[in-house]
Amino acid sequence: MEAQCRSRSVRAACSVLATHGKTFYLCSSVFSLVTSTLQFCIFSFSFLMIYYLDPSVLSGVSCFVMFICLADYLVPALAPRIFGSNKWTTEQQQRFHEICSNLVKSRRRIVGWWKRLFALKEEKPKMYFMTMLCSLAVVAWIGQQVHNLFLTYLIVSFLLLFPGLNQHGIITKYVGMAKREINKLLKHKEKKNE
Repeated sequence: MEAQCRSRSVRAACSVLATHGKTFYLCSSVFSLVTSTLQFCIFSFSFLMIYYLDPSVLSGVSCFVMFICLADYLVPALAPRIFGSNKWTTEQQQRFHEICSNLVKSRRRIVGWWKRLFALKEEKPKMYFMTMLCSLAVVAWIGQQVHNLFLTYLIVSFLLLFPGLNQHGIITKYVGMAKREINKLLKHKEKKNE
């Protein structure tokens, strides 16, 4: 039971880091800015060290697994000192429930996109083929033009910032803008065809 409580505490703390805190008050916005900046700096420094040291693939994988093993050993030992096992409140339980439900929603979205992709393959195989061919050609071209480590850095940075951007509505805002522009282009094209 105590290990489960520590695990919940660590997940709740990681969620606060991932979503960059709450923005209800000025202090929370400052915390959000500091958290995202600190997170970005730590991972930028990590990638800078990888670039500077230029390890082989085997050495890089070995160091990564060593880091995971170290975290696996230290987190259970340090979590009770940092979080305390008797400090779990109903507010934290509610936050933990939100984290779990967000993970389930994210998994459902990914599975939904995967099913839509295969539905497109079944319903419109030519459209599927052209879409996949064009998108994979663009990805291959980007992979050829951009250094692998820099590309990995950009992907990891985006994945780290994504939960916070999504929670603050920035992703929804720009996706909505893109959808409106695409709809305008499609309507304009339909008017030209008439």
